[in-house]
Amino acid sequence: MVKRKNSEKYDINVLVPDTSVIIGGVVSDYIKKKILKAGKIIINEAVLSELEYQANSGRIVGEQGLKEVKKLRKICKVKFVGRKPLPHEIKNAKRGGEIDSLIRQTAFEEKGTLITADRVQGMVAEAKGIKCIFIECSKKVNGFEIVKLMGKTICKVCLREGEKGVFVKGSPGKYVVERKRKVWTKNEIEEIFEQALEEISKINEGFMEVNKKGFSVVKYKDYRFMRTCKPVSNKVELIAIKKPKSKKIYDYKLNVKYIKEIADAECVFVVGDDSGEKVLCESLLNYFGETLNVCSFVNDFEILLDDKIMQYKRHVDNLDVMKDSGKDYVYVGDLTGEDDGLLIKWLSDNNMKTVSFLKVGKLVDCVEKIINLVGLRGMEKAIIIKVENNKIKNLYKTNQKEIVDLFKDKFVLRIEND
Repeated sequence: MVKRKNSEKYDINVLVPDTSVIIGGVVSDYIKKKILKAGKIIINEAVLSELEYQANSGRIVGEQGLKEVKKLRKICKVKFVGRKPLPHEIKNAKRGGEIDSLIRQTAFEEKGTLITADRVQGMVAEAKGIKCIFIECSKKVNGFEIVKLMGKTICKVCLREGEKGVFVKGSPGKYVVERKRKVWTKNEIEEIFEQALEEISKINEGFMEVNKKGFSVVKYKDYRFMRTCKPVSNKVELIAIKKPKSKKIYDYKLNVKYIKEIADAECVFVVGDDSGEKVLCESLLNYFGETLNVCSFVNDFEILLDDKIMQYKRHVDNLDVMKDSGKDYVYVGDLTGEDDGLLIKWLSDNNMKTVSFLKVGKLVDCVEKIINLVGLRGMEKAIIIKVENNKIKNLYKTNQKEIVDLFKDKFVLRIEND
């Protein structure tokens, strides 16, 4: 196995790329930079089948890999050989190595040179006497423009065709909005999004959450990129969001006694005016998840839950699944409409506790909204936590008797933090 050196160039008669270099865009990049010259490129059908499977599963690498094959057909003579792999071979490609075996066999039969970014694939090829070039792909994603624009202080960027970019910096409760002088064009925004997809695909860590005509959502670590265009919107728009910094429940400096009371409540409502409600919900869920059976019933990017916490798609069929699996706590998300209220009622009737949040400034407005959506019963054994500037300001414990005199400030005030 030959590991490429920085200054090394190749002139190869028959080149056989595997999936790892196809998804990384290495071959077309090397040909464009005149690092690599290939008389003929042979691609096994197994590579296409694996890329198709990944693309259908919503993974960025699948789509980027298929685009790379299209590029190669434009700049080189490309030939497709081999059989279409069986479903189980594609599904177990990484664990079983069936796809890699088919690609190595092609390199051997065609007397070609295998090019790969997979170290194990290269070692096996070398052991079998197959010529191989190993390309060590970078694991860094510092290269794409949108991350450079955000830097360390920007948490949200909105780029809209024909308008100045909007940049939001700060932390929950302390956001500052700025407009830069540069006016962005449609092509510039599209190029930034496409480049982000290409860079993420090279390290095989991104995930395409939504990919519909006119609307795409890509998630990568603490970032989420959302692109809209026609027919969904009249202009091209790219929004990039970086998740707020996580906190542990003990970072809020709560007495253990109050943490226990929060855990015992049937409904926990976190209230604030975009002041760190989701950060607190995340802290509570991860804390409960250490000892209780916790799950999330909403896909919320700004909530980073531990691996032990199950996340369900918000579908009526999954309600019975949660009930039968004995969930203790369920994260409902933003309490906005009647459906959310009905969901909390159903979960409560089936002995499941809930955590949700409301973006409301005044406490009285919050309680009125809860009563309208959930009803008085939802307030019987509830805890309302008021958040300001990413800190717990007040904690209220309610019961049926106090609800009667709701607007006469008959809550039981439990905590007042500076």
